[in-house]
Amino acid sequence: MKKEAMIETQETDAKMHVRAEKKEALQTQAAAAVQKERWEEALRCYGELLSVNGDDCAVYLGYGNCLLHLQRDYAGAERVFGEAAERFPENRQAAERLAHVALRRGNVEKAQSLYAALCRRFPDYPAAVCGHADTLSAVGELEQAVVLLREFLERFPDSPMAHSTLVTTFG
Repeated sequence: MKKEAMIETQETDAKMHVRAEKKEALQTQAAAAVQKERWEEALRCYGELLSVNGDDCAVYLGYGNCLLHLQRDYAGAERVFGEAAERFPENRQAAERLAHVALRRGNVEKAQSLYAALCRRFPDYPAAVCGHADTLSAVGELEQAVVLLREFLERFPDSPMAHSTLVTTFG
């Protein structure tokens, strides 16, 4: 009986090693495809990675970003970022990407709610503050948006993203 258990353990270890090698190869291939602007290949790689590596938020973000920026599949990107935000609630980038997609899809109310919540949870995250300012601007609350950005810049004067948003959006 012990011999069978040892063989089973060795087989399990071998399968895990093969799986790890496959994940690493797919991650390398996905990164190379994005760098060379081979978007269909990147989407395929990230899709395969999701099936073997659903416990890595970066895989969700890579796949969602490909859908969002490269394929203009806003509904698909929203679904992927939503799954990532749900599975990885401490990952601020997943929540920010979800809010960003809502804004790009024209759902300003949802984006505003998501960005406001993100700012409360991560008050030092420039993407959340800038996104929230964009949603405030979209609903005509320009003064509130400017105040939000200026208060953020008082705390983080070296934030290029906040400076850029303030200057380009609000002059």
